Amino acid sequence: MSFKSMRNQLKALRRKIPVKPQIPELRDAFNLYLFTSAEQERIQAFIEQIEPRVHHSKHGTPLLNELTLEETDQLESWVRLYNALDSEDIATAARCRRYLELDCEDKEQVYSAFMSIDESRFPVVSHCTDAPSVKWDGTTHYIYRGGYQWQKQHMRQHKAHSGYLRRWEIDGMWLWLEQASLLVH
Repeated sequence: MSFKSMRNQLKALRRKIPVKPQIPELRDAFNLYLFTSAEQERIQAFIEQIEPRVHHSKHGTPLLNELTLEETDQLESWVRLYNALDSEDIATAARCRRYLELDCEDKEQVYSAFMSIDESRFPVVSHCTDAPSVKWDGTTHYIYRGGYQWQKQHMRQHKAHSGYLRRWEIDGMWLWLEQASLLVH
């Protein structure tokens, strides 16, 4: 047998073998050592629950369209906690942990407390930059009555539409609740 015919046979065999791309499993996306042992158990149980419904595009990107809003929110929260721990952002990690501990009743309590803030605690300003500001999660937020009224209306509409409060919405309500307790107006 000549070298050329052997090479052609080898090429033909390679074409018959299906090549399966290496797609990482969702459970391999996290270095679990960053989490507490209780968090490790929770995230592993959560990933086992959703992983059968996480598919990958032909480019290997995870497709999350079969997950519920609640599952997507929880996954985003675990990723946010992981990134905060990895970058040693203690404040964000604490808020993520606090959020991941909430159940539906706790979220309702945050929503009720937020909706019942006495808006007179916040100053009336002609321009938002005239209001007191706070750095929260790397972003500057201006604390003023019009901003609270807008946020309150947004939360009311969102809750009526979806019925579910996501991490970033709860986080935003915590911001206003914290600032209302600090401001004396």
